[in-house]
Amino acid sequence: MHWFVTLLHYECLLVLRSGKDIALMLGFALIALSVMALMADPAWLHEAAAAMIWTVVLFSVLLMIERIFQDDHHSGRLDALLTQAVPCWVIVLAKAGGFWLRAGLPMIVSAPLAILLLQLPFFVLPALLVSLILGTLTLSLFATTGAALALGARQPTLLVMVLVLPLLIPVVIFGALVLERSLAGHAVTGHFLWLGVCFCLALACVPFGAMALKARTVG
Repeated sequence: MHWFVTLLHYECLLVLRSGKDIALMLGFALIALSVMALMADPAWLHEAAAAMIWTVVLFSVLLMIERIFQDDHHSGRLDALLTQAVPCWVIVLAKAGGFWLRAGLPMIVSAPLAILLLQLPFFVLPALLVSLILGTLTLSLFATTGAALALGARQPTLLVMVLVLPLLIPVVIFGALVLERSLAGHAVTGHFLWLGVCFCLALACVPFGAMALKARTVG
């Protein structure tokens, strides 16, 4: 636990010292949603809103995924951590937390503005926020595990896409269904439970990323 808190604190400091990643992803979300809202037919804007929001969320993850271990790998810090008594699963979880701050948190912050841009009723905001929190955390865990598995490959970006996309799509679908059913006035508890299942599955995948990092130490 001590190592996890220390590494997560370090990741938070990196994000705070260089706020350009958060600003970049926040700007990306708002620009993408604005363009979609302007190009969409107002008659079906509500029907397409969930797909628009979660498509932006998915692309925010994919745009940042290759940077999860990139800086630490090139600087040698990752190898230094692996030679110390730091459990590899702790490194994966801490990097997932740092990745969430860069790619997930901006999506959550932009949620109220997304509702305004897409002309959605504000009563769906709580459901949207909860789904975004659960969904982005899950996406971050899957992405970090995939990045750990692809670390050191000749084409790591392509490999990590192949590894994680089949896992990311269900999360996006359940997240979009939460908003769609909320807009229709239906209960969304079941879809929250499915997002919770996806989150547990993402946690269960963390040891695979840890084993990939451990293999680097052995190699």
